[in-house]
Parts: sequence; C-alpha cells; structure tokens
Amino acid sequence: MASVSKYVAGLDLGTNTFNLVICDINKPFPPVYQAEKGVFIGKGGLQNKTILPNAVKRAQLVLKQFSVVLRKYKVNRVKAVATEAIRNAKNGDLILGQLDADISFSIEKISGSREAELIWSAVKASGLLSDKTAMIIDIGGASTEIIIADKKAIRWLKSFKLGVSRALESVPVSDHPTTNELMDLQRNFIRKLPGLKSQLKKYQPQLLIGTAGSFDSWRKILELKDGETFPFYKFETGALRLIIEKINDTPCAERTNIKGIPEIRRKTIVPAGVLVNYLTNIYNFKTVYQCSYSLAEGLMNELIKKQY
Repeated sequence: MASVSKYVAGLDLGTNTFNLVICDINKPFPPVYQAEKGVFIGKGGLQNKTILPNAVKRAQLVLKQFSVVLRKYKVNRVKAVATEAIRNAKNGDLILGQLDADISFSIEKISGSREAELIWSAVKASGLLSDKTAMIIDIGGASTEIIIADKKAIRWLKSFKLGVSRALESVPVSDHPTTNELMDLQRNFIRKLPGLKSQLKKYQPQLLIGTAGSFDSWRKILELKDGETFPFYKFETGALRLIIEKINDTPCAERTNIKGIPEIRRKTIVPAGVLVNYLTNIYNFKTVYQCSYSLAEGLMNELIKKQY
C-alpha cells in the first residue's frame, strides 16, 4: 500500500506580502504549492510604528483564504512567522492576538537576525550556494536582510531597518520618478546601510543573490523561457540595469503592462531597483542571481530537517 504524503506549510507574514509555501515532507523541494498575496499590513503606519485597522482586515481576509488551501492539502503542521512591520509595531502583540483568533495555528514574531538565518537556509535549499562567498539580500517592505555566507556557514548578517515601503514613506516619489527623486532614494539607502562597505571589503563576496520580491519580477521580465532555470536565475548585470532603467522611466499606472510586474509591486519595484543599482555600483559582484526561495522556504527547510 502506497504511503500517504504528509504536508507541512510555512507562512511568512511580511510587511507588504503574505507568502504561503506547502511542502511534502517526503520530497520537500520544489514546494507543491506557493502563493503570494498583497496585504500591505504596514501601509500608513511604519513611521508611527502602528498597524492600522484596515491593514488588519486585509490580513484576516488573506489568512482565511490561506486556511482554505491548508485544509485542501490536509496540512498537518504550519509554521507561521511575522516580520518587521509587526515586530516593530507598538500594537504588534495585540494584532497577533487578533490574527491568531481567526486561524487554527499560531504566529511567531521573529527577530531580524532570525529572519536572515532563515533566508540563508532557503537559499541553501535551492542549491545555489557553494564554497564561493555570496552576499544574499532580501528586500522587504520595512526591513532588508543582508547575509554574507557560503553553503557551510554564515560569515556576517544584519537586518537593516529599511525597505521599499519604508523608503517610500520617508522619500515620496512621483508616479514618473525624476532623477532627483531617485537620487534622494539612493541617499536614503546609503544613510541606512552603515558598515556594509567594510563588510564587503572584509569578506569579498563573489555573488550577489537576491531572494523573491522584486528579483522575481526582474527575472520574469528578462527570462525568455519560464521555469527552465527554477529555482534560481542568473542575470546579466547590464541587462538588469537596463530593465531597472526602463521601469523607472515608465509611469506607475503603466508598469503592470510590463511582463512580470504585478499590481502589488508596481510602486515598490522602483526603490528596489535603486538599492540594487547602488549595491552593484559600490562593489564589483562577478555574478547576480535571483533565488525563488526565501523566508517561507527557509522555515520548511528547518522544520523538515528537525523531523528526520
């Protein structure tokens, strides 16, 4: 008699998106199900460190949708974590209590360092890491995690209190960004990345690996044959720069006409591009990769390893 597959799920409650991953414990990767939903739980409240009531309603709606999927797959365990927007909010614990009341599993608030460790675990699960030192970056809505590591160990990591939504709250950008606005965004990132240059000089990473988010969109724009290189994609740095320039030169309302840019990312992809251009300007990365696995996959990688 054939054995019945057992499914487990990882849920990342990010500042802008909630990400659900379901894996078969007998063959974890690639996941059997992945979904990303725009929630923008930090919208309007990042500077005041507050989750607003409308954001809670959006979160509750998406969690109910995810609960239907979890029942369909008969998931036997869910590992759910909340990141920067909730961990930094004055009412974060209250919000978690409200969200927990609507679902059959609990949500854990994790630190930025823990988030970075899980992102490294996810990239490792993709098979992209080797003995070469890489800098991994996960550009979130309210925080950005940077990890310098290889497949064996993390050399350095930090969670910076900067992200694409937080940047846009601090530095308003018009629907058709001007050169001055893009420079203001870059200066904002420079101020909030203290010590990064010295770490790059110390560890000299050869690869830049970007996980999920805007990196997924840039991949979809540039990749001619979808899926053939899953779960990661190698960029030509020049082509990546050109597509970032094209997006910046496209009015916000028209960006979703560009293949690969969903509605939830048409505004935030601009500061993400500014940040990546800055990083590739200050350091000569030999190669830039996109990795489809991020925090939720890192949760699954750890959870399944602990079961065996």
